[in-house]
Amino acid sequence: MSTIKSSDEHLTLNADGSSKDIKFQANGVEKGSLSSTGVMTATSFAGSGANLTSLPADSSKVDKANATITNDLNIDDSSSTPTINFRESDSTLKMKIGFGTTTTDLAEWNVSPAKDIAFVQNSTTNLTIKSDGRGLSQFTVKTWVNFNGSGTVAIRDSHNVSSITDRGTGQYSVNFSNALDSADYTADGMSGNITGTTGDSRSVQRDGTWTTTVCQIRVTYANGAAGAVTDDSFVGVTVFGG
Repeated sequence: MSTIKSSDEHLTLNADGSSKDIKFQANGVEKGSLSSTGVMTATSFAGSGANLTSLPADSSKVDKANATITNDLNIDDSSSTPTINFRESDSTLKMKIGFGTTTTDLAEWNVSPAKDIAFVQNSTTNLTIKSDGRGLSQFTVKTWVNFNGSGTVAIRDSHNVSSITDRGTGQYSVNFSNALDSADYTADGMSGNITGTTGDSRSVQRDGTWTTTVCQIRVTYANGAAGAVTDDSFVGVTVFGG
C-alpha cells in the first residue's frame, strides 16, 4: 500500500503550469480529475447528495435555490411509472406528469388545486385547458349543444351551455355557461326529426343579436311557406371563435 499524508500541515498537490489538471488513477486507469478551474469529475460518487455541495440530501429532488437545468432532463424507468412532480410545498401537488406502463398507456397532467394549463409557443398562448375542462383556442369548439326544440325545450347534452330559451316557434337562445372573449364568433347548426327521416330541408340561421353570452338562432324549412319557422325535436349548434 502506498500512502501520501501530512500529519501537521495541509497536503498540497500542485500541477505546475497553466491549464493543468490533477489526475486520480487506479491501476493506470483514470477514475477522477480536478481541473485547473476547480471542476471535479469522477466515474461515480458514492453516498447521497448530502455529501455534495448545493445538492439536497434526497437525490429525487432538485434544490429550488439551484434549480436551473441547462441540458435535457431524461427520466427513464421502464420497470414502473416514471413521474415528474412539481410542488409548491411538500403537501401541495401543483403538477404531475405521469406516463403509465400498462397496456393502455396514459399521459396525465394533474394540477391540484385546480388551475388552468396553458400551452405557450414563442410567448403566445395557443391552447388553454381551463380548470372546468374547457379547451380554449382558435381550433377548438367553444360551445356545442344538442337539444329538443319541440314542446318543452330540453338540453340532451352540451358543452359550455347553461340553458336554452324558447323565444317562439323555431326561435331559440343558446345561453353560454362561460362568456366568450368576443361576439365575433361563428356558429354551425342542423335541425330535424330525431326519431326518423326529416322530409323538409332545414336551415338554422342567425337570429337577433349575438353577444359573448348568448347566441340566438332561428330554424326554418324550405318546402313550406317562404321563411316559415318550425319547432324541431332535434336542434344542434356548434360555436367556434370568440
